[in-house]
Amino acid sequence: MCRHHHCAAGTELVLAGGMDHGARMRMAEHGLKVLAGVSAAAPQELVAD
Repeated sequence: MCRHHHCAAGTELVLAGGMDHGARMRMAEHGLKVLAGVSAAAPQELVAD
């Protein structure tokens, strides 16, 4: 069971500008998906249709 704050908050997807393979693997171990290469913007803009 994951005891990290992101799991308790219901996080499923991490938006990142960049992330190395090791970090991606650690995220996956906790059931998180990673979308790397995301440009900096307000969260509302990133998730808008």
